[in-house]
This record gives sequence, C-alpha cells and structure tokens, in this order.
Amino acid sequence: MEVTRLFDILEHYLECYPNQDVALAKKKKGKWKKFSIQEYVNRVDAVSYALLKLGVQKGDRVGLISGNRPEWNIVDFAIMQIGAVSVPIYPTISREDYKHILNHAEMKIIFIEGKNLQTKIEPIVAELKTLEKIYVFDELKDKKYEDFDNLLKLGKENEDSKKLSALKKDILPNDLATIIYTSGTTGVPKGVMLSHSNIVNQIHALKVTPAKWSKTAFSFLPLCHAYERMLVYLYQYLGMSVYYAESLGTIVSDIKEVNPTMMSCVPRVLEKIYDKLYTTGKKMEGVQKKMYFWAFNLATKYRIVGR
Repeated sequence: MEVTRLFDILEHYLECYPNQDVALAKKKKGKWKKFSIQEYVNRVDAVSYALLKLGVQKGDRVGLISGNRPEWNIVDFAIMQIGAVSVPIYPTISREDYKHILNHAEMKIIFIEGKNLQTKIEPIVAELKTLEKIYVFDELKDKKYEDFDNLLKLGKENEDSKKLSALKKDILPNDLATIIYTSGTTGVPKGVMLSHSNIVNQIHALKVTPAKWSKTAFSFLPLCHAYERMLVYLYQYLGMSVYYAESLGTIVSDIKEVNPTMMSCVPRVLEKIYDKLYTTGKKMEGVQKKMYFWAFNLATKYRIVGR
C-alpha cells in the first residue's frame, strides 16, 4: 500500500511483514518484553477505540511524556489514526515548562511513564485548564491516575472498526499530525507543527540507507526528538525489529544481546565510544596491541554506503 500518512506505516508493516515476531521490544528488570507486529497493531487499535470512547476528536491534543518504550509508539499511532494530534514531551524538563506546554497545547489527555513524572506533574494538574485524564504506563500503588492496562481494556470493550476505518479515510496527508516543542533554551518552549506529509516525505527521501538490508534496530536516543522519531518510523516502514535500551547505563550490554544491524546516534556519543576503545587499546602490550590497532584502524576506514 502507499504510505502517505504516518499511521499508514503500520498497515504497510503488517501487509509486507505479517510474520514479524518482534516489531518492538523493551528491556525491563533484565528481561525483554516483546511485541509481534500483530500484537502491536491490536494494541494501537485498542487505544484508538478507548480514546474515541473518552470523547477525543480530530484535532484534539494528546500528550505523551515518557522515555523510549513500546507503549510510546502504540499511543503515538493510536492518537494520529483518529485524527488527534500527538504531542510528545521530554520526560526531563522542568515543572514550569510542563505547565507552559500542557496549557499552550490545550492538552485533553496525557500519558506519563511512572512515579517520577507523577511527582513532577501532580502539583500543576489543577492549573491545567483543558486536561481531563491522565494515564500511567507503569502500575502505581496509589492509583491516583488510571493505569494504561485499564485503557486497553476500555478499548477492547468498545471496539468499532467501521468507525475507526471511516476516521482514517478522512485524514489527509497535510493534516496536522504532531506538535514537537523545542527545548526552550532561548525562552519558553515553542511548538513546531508538523503534518503527516512533513515526516512521511523524509522517509521516502532516504534513498541511500543501510537499513534496506538490516533486520534489527537498536534505539536509545529520545523518541520525543524529531531525529530519532523519524528514524524509528523508517525502521518500521522497512519491517525491522526495534529494541529499546533498558537505560543509558546498559547500552553496551543491551547491544551485545540484541546484535543490531542499525542504530541511530549523535556525534558526541560516537566520540565517547571511540575514546573508550582507543584507551582500551593503549593499555595493551606487544602482539595483542598491534592486532588490536590493526583492526581498529581498519574499522575507521570502513564506509558502509560507499561514500
């Protein structure tokens, strides 16, 4: 099928790679939690049904405050395929910035990751003029806000595939898909409004990419940033398995387990990896050191796309 809107990626994925056992995976407490492409799609639809039951309409803003995890992707697609606007927010910003963004975007519902974000958001909830509901991905003891599992249950109890299909048909490529807020380094955070085509066109424009022969991708950069978000859409468009790091401190061990063939990064992280590898080699002696730096220098000359 032709992908013209972001949520079309899911249908394309299911149509082209129906037997994908691991579409998304996240390591938690030392164990990988995995979702097949069919499980992924089913959960996305369930969240869409639940949001519709809660009265979310086309153009409504729904917030997403969380680190990288499969639930992030599930909620993101669920929001957009009913015509609502996905508003991802960094889980590390100040309380004042949350207050500004949530009010500025006129958020109707927000999803948060867990206890840390609940503690940060709770003092400003009464000042959020349009907010109606808060859902939490991680189960909390105090039950102040709704569990994500309850939302999935609500969606399964209110399935309406005909209504969902009709809503999807009415969404145009140039319709607003997401608002991404800047970090606010030069003042208050500012919202960047992006349509489906703004991002989909970037995916189609990637003519030279090693992802075409890759099967497994590893992700640790924040999904709320446009760079990583667009690349994870690309990975899914190409039918790849996406594994999320358990934490920044477990990246190396997670990579050893996953053996990814694709990973997005930023220069500073690569510099740190390079420096660590170089320092390791410097501590060696004799033949071992010579062999190490022969391999090290060979690797630095390798260009995967021939440019």
